[in-house]
Amino acid sequence: ASEEFTGIAQTAYDLWVPLPALVAAHPGVPVFQRILTEPHYCCSDVSGRLAPGVTRDQATAELTTLSARFEAQFRQPPHRVIATGTSVLARPDAKKAQILSAFGLLVSAVLAILLLACANVSNLLLARGTARQSEIGVRLALGASRGRVVRQLLTEGFLLAGIASLLATGVAAILPRVVIGQVGAAPGFLYLAPDWRVLTCSAGLAFVSAVAFGLAPALRVTKAGIHHAIQHQARQTGFRFPLRSALLGAQVAISTLLLVIAGLMARGLSTAQNHDPGFRVNGVTMASVDLPINHYNGARWREFFVSLESRITAAAGGRQVGFCAMPPLSRAHNVTSLQRDGKPAEPILLQFVNGAYFDVLSIPVLAGRKFTGDDRARNVVMANEAAVRRYWPNGNPVGRIAMVNGKPEEIIGVVRDAEINGIGEVQPLLFLPFQGGDPANVLVRGEAKNWSHTLKGIIFAAEPRATVEVRDLSTQLEKWLGPARLGAEIAGALGLLALLLAAVGVYGVVSYSVEQRRRELGVRMALGAHPGEVVRFVLRGNARGVVWGLAAGFGLSALAGQVIRRFLYGVAPDDPLAYGAALAILLAAGFAASFAPARKSARIDPSEALRWE
Repeated sequence: ASEEFTGIAQTAYDLWVPLPALVAAHPGVPVFQRILTEPHYCCSDVSGRLAPGVTRDQATAELTTLSARFEAQFRQPPHRVIATGTSVLARPDAKKAQILSAFGLLVSAVLAILLLACANVSNLLLARGTARQSEIGVRLALGASRGRVVRQLLTEGFLLAGIASLLATGVAAILPRVVIGQVGAAPGFLYLAPDWRVLTCSAGLAFVSAVAFGLAPALRVTKAGIHHAIQHQARQTGFRFPLRSALLGAQVAISTLLLVIAGLMARGLSTAQNHDPGFRVNGVTMASVDLPINHYNGARWREFFVSLESRITAAAGGRQVGFCAMPPLSRAHNVTSLQRDGKPAEPILLQFVNGAYFDVLSIPVLAGRKFTGDDRARNVVMANEAAVRRYWPNGNPVGRIAMVNGKPEEIIGVVRDAEINGIGEVQPLLFLPFQGGDPANVLVRGEAKNWSHTLKGIIFAAEPRATVEVRDLSTQLEKWLGPARLGAEIAGALGLLALLLAAVGVYGVVSYSVEQRRRELGVRMALGAHPGEVVRFVLRGNARGVVWGLAAGFGLSALAGQVIRRFLYGVAPDDPLAYGAALAILLAAGFAASFAPARKSARIDPSEALRWE
């Protein structure tokens, strides 16, 4: 295949082998033999190319007919055929809503930052235009039309937007890979380099932003008459500037929204880290053991792990040793079919474990018993509470027979629900006796720093060709929380950026107010106003925009909290701590940004301010 082709799955692949070669690649592993020979075994993906002129509906109809024949031949329950495209989001199990929600939230946050930056630039352009009113007045007096001056000011805005876009494009070519790298390699289907569509969109946004937020300041600055502009006077009374107040309020609202979201995400991450998943995470060491598959079959695997269990148990001073095919919180899972009481088969999650697995992870058995060594040769199964609630809601299932993967299995025990497959809602789960396999995972009580050398020594003594990785089980939780941590970090970075932009905006607005009201402030001080009164007067003039911005920001935050509810672990969307922290940060930043220009207003020399008359 070409170097660019990595498959049509979410994982990027470098090597493909024929499907029947599964048995040769994994000799003695029953699961691969069953995939190829047992008609009821689930699951395999099927991909095909449509023949010329054939529609997807026609292909679905043909596949439905073939499936019906298959089901009749092997007495299988009816299945629904779904033919989709090869897009990741086209898959019925792709969790499309979650993927689109995550990217939608990210895009919304970035657009909010763009609006905040544009509002900030507009306010700064207003302040800059005030300082240039004399220059603009001279240009108008020398015959320049208002339209020409406006075009000049817009050109300056376009230059600023163009430089910013070029800088952003360079950052965008590097930053996404760096950010995704914080939680692991980017999935193969996720193309993160900016292409012509991204560049076109960025250029369009830059153009629209420059026009939309540069035109109003340009028109405002050139609105005054020639004499008024040359004299650089502002005869309004009070601090009533609707455009500036509206822009200031928008900045505060967006900053409030992003800071609240960042606070909620951080609170959710903190709660998840302290969350009890229903099993022991801290103080457990896990060793992943990968054996040379060409030297082991099913019987040799069982012998190896029985011997390994006794050796590790002796080294652990008699403490129990757990085994499992897949480590907890690994995002990997087996799916099998469950049929009971004559009802159609349904898919259910599956784990292969030994009895000590529940002891090491402190998962109690609520009914029946756990696995013993003799159960490896028996058809027995255990279930969690979620499976009992869904499939056996009317009584104790212990002792009942269920068809698992088409084979009758006796339910011998029920264990307490634990978030083994991932933090969040516990899914129905069945446990089968651990038979060995490749790879396998060993679980023991104790820290990895104390167990690493011992476990590796025991395993390599039993099989020098094995590949072993020893780590604390808590690292699995960190991997699981990686996306949540990345989301919290991105939200925090955007919130801090919004806070910085809002602080600059507040500083610009207050400075603009002081410059516009320089003569009025001089008159007040000449009439005996105390410097402190002048400072309060300046701050009150901009308080209305800030108050309206805070109110709007908290309202938007309440709506956004409902949208991101699914991304919060055990935190309410109206968490008072997140709202209180955002309010405190905004007030502190607003005061810091307003203090310097407000103090400057108290130092105005009345004689200098009145000299313009």
